[in-house]
Amino acid sequence: MLRAAGAPITGASLTLLRWIARHAGATSSDLARWLDLDQSTVSRQLRPLEEHRLVSRSADGTDRRVARLAPTEHGEALLAAVREVGLHDIGVALDGFTAAERRQLAELLDRMRLGMLDAQVDPTGRSVPPAR
Repeated sequence: MLRAAGAPITGASLTLLRWIARHAGATSSDLARWLDLDQSTVSRQLRPLEEHRLVSRSADGTDRRVARLAPTEHGEALLAAVREVGLHDIGVALDGFTAAERRQLAELLDRMRLGMLDAQVDPTGRSVPPAR
């Protein structure tokens, strides 16, 4: 998918770019917390995104020591290209499905999505069904 979209980054970098796009204005510390990694590791992982001009840092309006992350126009364009490739791939995979089968699949996937949202996490970090 990355190759088809002409992405100069890895899948791991794409995950970071997607997170930054969803949380524009977040800091690298926010990203480190989300990834449960130390700041130096996150800085190394951000480097390729900055080198390819997919992500920019800007100073916070109230605290100039804080850098806010955001996707650049180039980063947004890359995300759109990856999305287009993904949608194309899904279309190819569903080519032999009837309209009724596509509706049924959509209903089942939505049911699964809702089940994932309803799931609880036990002390070990494993998902468990919600208490009913």
